[in-house]
Amino acid sequence: MNIQPSSKAIRKFIPIAAYFDLCAQQRNRSFIGCSLRNCSQDTIDKRIKELEALEERGFVYLGEKNWLVSFQRSNRPHTLAQYDAWVKNNFDSHLGLTFELTTEEWQGLNIWSADLLLAPYSLAFDALKHPSYRLPETLEIFVLGNESRPASSHLLPAFEFLHNLEYSVSTFP
Repeated sequence: MNIQPSSKAIRKFIPIAAYFDLCAQQRNRSFIGCSLRNCSQDTIDKRIKELEALEERGFVYLGEKNWLVSFQRSNRPHTLAQYDAWVKNNFDSHLGLTFELTTEEWQGLNIWSADLLLAPYSLAFDALKHPSYRLPETLEIFVLGNESRPASSHLLPAFEFLHNLEYSVSTFP
């Protein structure tokens, strides 16, 4: 899905196996999961250039480039040093997702939910349409957290799931 600014203009169809190969390669190179606090400007700029080269081929690796650029443009604030802060901000500002606390719990954690209208963000690649599955108009997203907010450790997989949604569904039997 095109769930971040500019990705709709950048993403192009990539054959499914090649797409997931690129994801696996980038997972090993990514700064996601690291704090940028001690990374030099040159190190971050080099990674941004790598991600821009991939974008020229139509591949967007999660929100990493937008996070790195945002960090650099904001004068490297402590609050954006971690990827999860950018993801939370993207959910709020770009997707307009408002996670609400439900009355349910799972293993002592609170369950939060938000609804996302899929049509504005869907990838329009015919090759990814699966004849046996249709995506709903609205997707209800559930994440775990405490009483005050969803946990970052659950927002990140939700972001990755949404980013890769059509590619993942296309692999179903």
